[in-house]
Amino acid sequence: MGFAIGSLGWRLSKGPGKQHAGDQWYVTPFQSCTPSGTPVLTLSIEQGPRPSYVTNGPVVHISARNVSGRVIPFVWTASPGQLFSVTLLEPGGGKARIPKAQEWLYHPASELPAGMIGGGHGPMGRALAPGEEFAWDWRVGSDFDMSAPGMYRVSFGGPLEYLNTTVCSNTIDVTVDK
Repeated sequence: MGFAIGSLGWRLSKGPGKQHAGDQWYVTPFQSCTPSGTPVLTLSIEQGPRPSYVTNGPVVHISARNVSGRVIPFVWTASPGQLFSVTLLEPGGGKARIPKAQEWLYHPASELPAGMIGGGHGPMGRALAPGEEFAWDWRVGSDFDMSAPGMYRVSFGGPLEYLNTTVCSNTIDVTVDK
């Protein structure tokens, strides 16, 4: 069932003119987010401890909770950038740079060099019962340059059209030590 939810949700959310215009792999970052009136899902983030298998950069813990009162399909990927517009501000307040190696993720498939195949982690899905939460960890430094020490601000969100809702996370300060 999880595979079917992931496949269906991905097709519905990745259509032309939606968040993945031109079939780009990641949603355009730094978009503002305004949540829908009646929430179906809440998103919350917090900086978590770095697991031993992560060699550098901070880890952000993400929770998605069903607050609808009914079972809902939930589609998730390894990076929230595949589902939502991510905003990451540098210690000076400017937009964090996307590493050169990651820039292709934000371009339409038609602009990619011939023979280049989009990669990354495909969607997974699951049914979330009322009040149930799904959580995952995101290595935010793998999608954005966080090489300078200091305090970064991170949030994300956007429409989940297959649920007819827009969800926005809280904003947190993430500390990067050197």
